Amino acid sequence: MKKSILFLSLFLILAFAKAEPILLLHQEKFQPGETLIGEIKVESGNFSGELSKSNIQLYEGRRESLFDYELIKYENSYYLYSYLTKSGNFTLKIKDILYRGFSGILQSKSIEKNLTIVENPEIITEAINQAGTIFYINRTYRKILSIRPGVVFSISAPEVILENKGDKEFNITYDLDKLGESSLHKILYPGRTEKIFIPAAKQFSTLIISAYNIFSVPIIYTGKPVDLNNSISKTNLKSDHINFKIKTKQKQKLIEKLNLLNFENNTISNLKINKNLAFLTIGEYNSQIIGGGEKEINISFYSEKQGFFIDNITILFEENKIKNQIIIPVEFYVYPANASIDQINKTFETSNQTCEERGGAVCIGECDGYASMARDGWCCVGICTPDISEEDSSSGSGWIWGIVIFIFLVGGGFLLYKKVKSLKSKDPSKVIQENSSSFEKRLSGSLTRT
Repeated sequence: MKKSILFLSLFLILAFAKAEPILLLHQEKFQPGETLIGEIKVESGNFSGELSKSNIQLYEGRRESLFDYELIKYENSYYLYSYLTKSGNFTLKIKDILYRGFSGILQSKSIEKNLTIVENPEIITEAINQAGTIFYINRTYRKILSIRPGVVFSISAPEVILENKGDKEFNITYDLDKLGESSLHKILYPGRTEKIFIPAAKQFSTLIISAYNIFSVPIIYTGKPVDLNNSISKTNLKSDHINFKIKTKQKQKLIEKLNLLNFENNTISNLKINKNLAFLTIGEYNSQIIGGGEKEINISFYSEKQGFFIDNITILFEENKIKNQIIIPVEFYVYPANASIDQINKTFETSNQTCEERGGAVCIGECDGYASMARDGWCCVGICTPDISEEDSSSGSGWIWGIVIFIFLVGGGFLLYKKVKSLKSKDPSKVIQENSSSFEKRLSGSLTRT
């Protein structure tokens, strides 16, 4: 009897525990440049309200941190992904989740998850031959895999772009066995990308990527099932860009050309190009590309802020009445307006560190030392000389306004003093003396006239 009661109690405890919302992340520690992927779900219950971006916040200590992410709902789960750009210790908070658990009663819960975002360098001993003498030195390398998008939600043939954001090559294996295709092995070199086309046979599947870690990418496909024998996307529309890496200055417009080519006789229709960054502008284009034709589209970049920004250009289209898409990652580096071309070329880096993490300070002007682009702007590790041109123009008009305000205050003060003085009551003895003098003058005047 006691064992039955104990078993029932444990069962109820486990049932209630599973009925609560939980957050599952595909890994516990992350590096700047990697992609955070997570799932929010209620195993033995249901969500009773929609989650939105107002429910999810990221904190660094007590201060809320900028957190760009995408949230996708599928069946009874929310899938979350974000491109991480900053090192540090953070807390991911998901507030006020409404759900009905094991009891069926409407409840609310908040979830907090600690995140550690820090580089994980690898030290490798290398042999160097100098004039017949072998020296061994230790070099530090970083292996960083970026996955875009972190969660695929598509009505057309899904695709995922892998990029090595570190400075050391590594092997990648992406397992498509469950999707009808054997595993593929490749080497991903620093700064290079690899595009994976996903066979769209199921509504939900998982892409397993083996590199220096194991990464799991949820694939949500809402289109029509396709033949697994045609697992690789057969679209005839190709782009001349796999990605964009843009270097420009503040308040300087830069235009790049994007060429789309249709290699077959089928007409590409309903062409639509989407983006998120306000700094990025898509030029005018026709919604069709005839068979064998091509289209050149202007992509404009303009920012009044300096710093590092990322986005995706998503090209949606129809071919043979089948919807499809092409995703092109964009990295946008904006340098100070007074930076020289030589400085930009010498200091162009793909690191997403902040200036403080590099041991410098954001500099609006000339840098006497080592200068480079950091996440939050033009970073100077040395002495920063401010841009005096802007200071002179502002101070030039400032001293004129200062004189005008000073004259206005002095004049106003003088008028107020006069007014107060005129209203001030006179001394009684002076009043008697003035009245007496006035009386004597009138009296003497009257005597003179008689």
